[in-house]
Amino acid sequence: QFCGACGSRLSISRPETPRATDNQSNLSTLYCNVHQDTQTQLRCGRCDIPVCPKCMTHSPVGVRCPRCSKPTPMPQYEVQTHLLLRALGVAILMGILGGFVIGFIVEPLFGQLFAVISIAAWAYLLAETVSFSTNKKRGPKLTIIASSGILICSIIIALMHLPFISLLDLTLLPALGIYMVYSRLR
Repeated sequence: QFCGACGSRLSISRPETPRATDNQSNLSTLYCNVHQDTQTQLRCGRCDIPVCPKCMTHSPVGVRCPRCSKPTPMPQYEVQTHLLLRALGVAILMGILGGFVIGFIVEPLFGQLFAVISIAAWAYLLAETVSFSTNKKRGPKLTIIASSGILICSIIIALMHLPFISLLDLTLLPALGIYMVYSRLR
């Protein structure tokens, strides 16, 4: 290794690497943004604020702070108030209509077994109608609203058979209907 201009020998010196203790003393002390008294060396991968191991969240792209780790809800599950009111009206109307159809027509003409099948079909129809009336939204709020429609339907069926109320009318029909509504709107 010689100089190209003068031909003198070049000495290559290697810079000293700092030791671990020197490196740690050069770093400034960071404190967690949430827990102000906790020292940390971690930072959020998105907003770069200090975060301690207590409040960090692991994500596929690194460590996130509590603010950046909150997932945004899917638009399918965000239901506005006017859509909830529309869904409530549809569930009440469908519940009343289903109660009269199953209580007056289906159960007296075809028996209780066909009433069980028809309540499952009616619950499916009610759940799809509630979802359609809210622009194909889903979620726990709509599940509760549609379940209230099934309960109205079951109460009307039970009131029509008041002297001869069976355990089927009181338990199985509402439970099956609510299960069908839940499976469609969850």
